[in-house]
Amino acid sequence: MSDPSNVKEIFENYIDNSDEEFQKNILHTKIFKAWPEFAGSYIAREVTPIRISDKTLVLYSDNPAAKNTLMFIANEIADYFNENIGGGRKIIENVTFGKSFEKPVKFIKADKPKKKLPEQDLAAEIAKIKLTKKEIAACQKNVARIENPEIREIAFNAHANFIRRKKFDIRSGKKKCALCDLFCEPGEVICKICKIHEQEKMRRGVSKILREIPWASYPEIQTEIAKNFPYTSRECTIDFIDSVRSAMVTELAAHIPYDDKDSLEVKFLAMLYKRIPADKLTEKVFNRAMKDLKFNMANLPKFKMRKFKKM
Repeated sequence: MSDPSNVKEIFENYIDNSDEEFQKNILHTKIFKAWPEFAGSYIAREVTPIRISDKTLVLYSDNPAAKNTLMFIANEIADYFNENIGGGRKIIENVTFGKSFEKPVKFIKADKPKKKLPEQDLAAEIAKIKLTKKEIAACQKNVARIENPEIREIAFNAHANFIRRKKFDIRSGKKKCALCDLFCEPGEVICKICKIHEQEKMRRGVSKILREIPWASYPEIQTEIAKNFPYTSRECTIDFIDSVRSAMVTELAAHIPYDDKDSLEVKFLAMLYKRIPADKLTEKVFNRAMKDLKFNMANLPKFKMRKFKKM
């Protein structure tokens, strides 16, 4: 039987020695395949890559908000694919959106009838699992101090069922969570509870990065998050980062006077909103950022920038 690593090496050598057109098609296929992971569920659903022409990635979307979001980060999209797919080569130089007549046709596959699985009484299956003498002794020891026999029996059964459930999970292919003693679903590394906690910590981590570097790019944020959150970093997508950034923008805007143009807070808000470093925040760029921000929030009453009455 062939060694998979050798097969992969042979295939990669074959690609490297192929003509330029073939290599280009392979790279384009990799970009389209990697798009959902890079963009995240929301953007991937709203924006579709349709072709690459003369090193220009052409996207299509009916959603103006999604289009505006991506046009802000066109350079970052190109840098991401050049680094991760092109291996440092400039395979993408520009990102643009196609015309309405280029809308991709989505073929809807007929759903195959799902096979009905026989109903399984989980409690009955767990009850069938036998405990060892050592496990029974451990249960008895844990409830030995309970004087009331009825309560002691209930506590004993609870301990026994807990052990049976753990044994059932192991037999079902579940493994212990990497962060706690609970079991996680097959194919997962951490349990659902730890995943929720890690996602919240990751959200705070993104917020911390943006507070320190409001113009931080997506790849920079994702790289930093991957160091501290190895189990959930794949979920640090564009829409995840944008949701954190948007929450910070709306919270900050709600506490800044409407006509404020000089405070550090409003300068920070402009850099955060437009992803612009301090040295590029000219008066013209700042005014444009504030105009766009006020316009975008005009129809969101609870997010309107606060107006102060003149004394």
